[in-house]
Amino acid sequence: NRSYFGPLLQYVQSDDHAVLLQAFDKLASGEKRLATLRFRMLQDGAEQIWVECRLLAIPDAGGRIVSLRGILRDITAVYLQERRITQLALHDALTQLPNRILLEEHLHQAIARAERNHGKVALGFIDLDHFKQINDTLGHKAGDTVLVTLARRLSGTLREVDTLSRWGGD
Repeated sequence: NRSYFGPLLQYVQSDDHAVLLQAFDKLASGEKRLATLRFRMLQDGAEQIWVECRLLAIPDAGGRIVSLRGILRDITAVYLQERRITQLALHDALTQLPNRILLEEHLHQAIARAERNHGKVALGFIDLDHFKQINDTLGHKAGDTVLVTLARRLSGTLREVDTLSRWGGD
């Protein structure tokens, strides 16, 4: 009965309710005995912390689940570090655009989506002619400014499903 979890859910970020309720359902039905999940909890009414929750379903002698026991652990620092590592691995440090690795993943997803929907995919490359001259005459800081400004302007013209990536180098 989900109503038992109402008091707990008031402390859980609303976007994460479904994840928590799905785990509760699987444990309560006996489908799973143990569940480990991550979700955001509200602290002091607004601030969020990330927690890892390990839940264990406790059955009675007849095998019917009669309670859940669990441990919550604050993993906010770990979670934020993981996100930062992922950001560094998949995005260009200067422009914050997706890098080659993430572009390839997005391209595979776009091709799969196009095949399912009998659509098409477009891929374009932009090259900045004489960009080396900017770096050589005005310095790398000026070149970086050009790249960041261009990335920001191009990003502002894209749809949500589009990807703008920095392929690499200049």
